[in-house]
Amino acid sequence: MNLNFEVRCYLGDQGKKRRRLVYKKRYDPPVKALFQALIACWTANNLSAYNPVTIKDITNTGRSITFYTTTRWKCNGAAGDNLGPVVGSGTTAVTIDDYKLDTQITHGTGSGQLSFGAVSFNAPQTSGQTRSFEVVRQFTNGSGGTVTVREIGLHMNNEPSSYFYLCLRDVLASAIDVENTKVLTVTYKIQATA
Repeated sequence: MNLNFEVRCYLGDQGKKRRRLVYKKRYDPPVKALFQALIACWTANNLSAYNPVTIKDITNTGRSITFYTTTRWKCNGAAGDNLGPVVGSGTTAVTIDDYKLDTQITHGTGSGQLSFGAVSFNAPQTSGQTRSFEVVRQFTNGSGGTVTVREIGLHMNNEPSSYFYLCLRDVLASAIDVENTKVLTVTYKIQATA
């Protein structure tokens, strides 16, 4: 089986469906926390020495993760929160040990900020031997100036905790200038092929 992550970014106007593709990477590499989360999930109930697993959250604090029937990973963020796709202005190269974006852009309408929309999911699709779904978030610029995006990522958390973990990160080959009133849409496509 082949599991991969594709990321696409679109730029458009607020409230309009018309938008243009400004970035695409077919094989977006995950960072360490995603693998640690999978190990914790798959070794639940102390079936191996890998449970519990310590994972660094986005504050660089190691959190001990032990899975039970009430624990779940999620990235379905509400408008304005830090869960799901996130964007930043940093340019430091990606490494497997990244635990946060280099310089995350914060939610809001002040200088240098973008308004984070609610995360949505497209229904799973099957095409031949490939099954996929998409995680989508819009970032609206209401700052009055241009906000430049140079990196993107995906935050997850394990409920019921309130800690966030970076599972995907990419530094863009070319920066995206999001002008005032424009909307940047980040779409992660997760797919597996048998």
